[in-house]
Amino acid sequence: MIELTPDEARCHLLGMFDIDTAEHYGYYDELFALDFKKKEDAVYAIKKWLKPLIDERSVTRPFSPKREKEGLRRLITLNRLPASRHDMPGWEDIPMDEFDIHANNFMLWLWETLYEQPFVEADLSEYRIRVDESFVQNPNNPERWGEPEYAVDEFAKPTPPQPVAVKEAAPQKAQGSWLHRLFR
Repeated sequence: MIELTPDEARCHLLGMFDIDTAEHYGYYDELFALDFKKKEDAVYAIKKWLKPLIDERSVTRPFSPKREKEGLRRLITLNRLPASRHDMPGWEDIPMDEFDIHANNFMLWLWETLYEQPFVEADLSEYRIRVDESFVQNPNNPERWGEPEYAVDEFAKPTPPQPVAVKEAAPQKAQGSWLHRLFR
């Protein structure tokens, strides 16, 4: 069983690419001059801002990189991008019907760049989101963990789109202009 914190399950690493973080650390202009629809721009940003963070965490937080990797594997398998990540550099002009394609490409480039191995889909039955405070607050200190509590994982299985019934409006009889109707 693979246990993840809620942040790891949402791939919180992508927070390095949000507007507030980029402004705070002074790389906003450089980051938002990139276009994450282009592989070379995405890989550049991943190597510059995320890879060093992952490498540092592998020393300071020995359990964190494995769970972060599994959180990313889970999201890619589910074909989901964290909801807050729709503001990536260069994505402001993506038509909605193309968004999933670009998001999936980016997530796969992220995987390839960070882990230098081909992506293999996750067995989603192996994943659990742990929500007990002792685990969430101390994910790298197993000696502090208490009894596990698990969230209901709303994304454990991709949900098929539900058909929407569309009612046709009854034809309306023309009654003149709105101005004409106003003064009747």
